[in-house]
Amino acid sequence: MKIDAILPQPIPIKEGQTSGPADEKDSFGHLLNQSLKDLNASQVKADDAITQFLTGKGDNLHSVVIGLEEAKFNMQLTVQIRNKLLEAYKEMMRMQV
Repeated sequence: MKIDAILPQPIPIKEGQTSGPADEKDSFGHLLNQSLKDLNASQVKADDAITQFLTGKGDNLHSVVIGLEEAKFNMQLTVQIRNKLLEAYKEMMRMQV
């Protein structure tokens, strides 16, 4: 039995295809950056809703609370993603080469 037969074989890349992301928009860094921008926008929107409600310009407490909960959920999701990334990084650093 050949040992080469049980080793993982590389996946052939088709002509014109690269091994990396096809476009800058598809990269992980771009997606992470866009997610952080969305998080910031939801936080700013919630802050504006609170300010308008407290100054008397808005009278819908229901929409203020919904905005706050959306911002809270987005923040919790971002923190969990950060925790998973740090956990993966630490695990890679513990690997022996």
